[in-house]
Amino acid sequence: MAQNSGTVLLLMWVYMMYMTGVELAGMAGNYANLLFMLTLIFCGILVKPDALPGFWTFMYRVSPFTYLVGAILSTGLAGAHVRCADIELLHFDPTPGNTCKEYMKSFIQTSMGYLTNPDATEACAYCPLDTADGFLRSFGIKYEDQFQRRVHE
Repeated sequence: MAQNSGTVLLLMWVYMMYMTGVELAGMAGNYANLLFMLTLIFCGILVKPDALPGFWTFMYRVSPFTYLVGAILSTGLAGAHVRCADIELLHFDPTPGNTCKEYMKSFIQTSMGYLTNPDATEACAYCPLDTADGFLRSFGIKYEDQFQRRVHE
């Protein structure tokens, strides 16, 4: 993760350069607050892009914070392994005569999670996320796009 700190520093530095062209510090602060609130609301983290009404999807696409947040999250979280706490696990029993792995085989191939006890024949425990990449994908964020994010629909 240490190699990613330079990328995050660069992203933060570039984003903070937006208001340096305003002559009066008080006005720059007012503009920055307004722009920050608008970009925070429409960056896709508080409300996912597919949940925004039609016109506001435009705001998601033009908000610079969308790309800043996406780049920072993908730089910091991509590839990180997720380990669920006991309370986060989904518990179920497989069909009789099957192990948890056999019962969930087709689902696991298309999902983002993992079984904590794949060879068990009862009381299966499933964690919905294996890596942070699945979490990032739910927001349309990919590590490959950290410098030039595209909206994937």
